[in-house]
Amino acid sequence: MDDFLRAFNGYVPYVAVVVLALVYRNQVTAFISAVAERVKGGSSVKMGSFFELGELVTSTADAERSAEAKGEQVRTFGDPDRFKLLFKAQGQHWKRSTKAMEVPGRCLVQISTERQSAAGDWTTAEALQFVPDVTLEAESGGAGFALRAAS
Repeated sequence: MDDFLRAFNGYVPYVAVVVLALVYRNQVTAFISAVAERVKGGSSVKMGSFFELGELVTSTADAERSAEAKGEQVRTFGDPDRFKLLFKAQGQHWKRSTKAMEVPGRCLVQISTERQSAAGDWTTAEALQFVPDVTLEAESGGAGFALRAAS
């Protein structure tokens, strides 16, 4: 019996995972379904000590590279990068980006917020605002753009 337990010792973590998966079957199934939906929606999944879902896309060129890696094609009309990215942040269950486009004498600022519900569905909220007497300037080091007071 002692030899059996010593031989079995290396498999204990695997057995524990299987037992937990069986006990919490509904929750595990819901988690796997949510991950599968994200992957179908184009998100990347990174395994490590934590899951990392989603790719940080900041331009059309980034989207094209990501799509090409998946064997997809991106088609565009006009200049899809006319709005310049001011900043973007995302976590596992949310995304927020702020973009701006210069128009004569002002900028049109767009804020997008996406949230994922517990069921795995994504909702999006958008806001647009004209900001008078500002221009867009590139940040040093290529770190995006910033609004500056027009001179």
